[in-house]
Amino acid sequence: KAIEIKPDYSMAFNNRGWSKYRMKKYSEAIKDINKAIELDNANWVAWDSRQETKFALNNFKGCIEDCNMAISLNPKLSNSYFYRGRAYYKQGNKWKACEDWSKAGELGKEEAYKYISQYCK
Repeated sequence: KAIEIKPDYSMAFNNRGWSKYRMKKYSEAIKDINKAIELDNANWVAWDSRQETKFALNNFKGCIEDCNMAISLNPKLSNSYFYRGRAYYKQGNKWKACEDWSKAGELGKEEAYKYISQYCK
């Protein structure tokens, strides 16, 4: 309904995309999130949403690129450091993964410490 009322509202597309993500409809989700970014490329929430969607689609390079963009827009975004760490780890770069998980933990992402204790020994 929000998109009907205001078809240029970036967050409405992001939120619809995130709902599709939560239903594990990743290919559908990414279309809405792409539209959110197209409407407002400074919408760090949409970049954060898309990074998780790309991770779910095993697009680790794309996930890292979106994490980088989200972090450039909001340097205190713990979730982007966390997901970038996960993507680095999937690519075989344990050092960068552990570094990002540490930063995510410092910024309040408690789950990052679980990853550090499990993968950064």
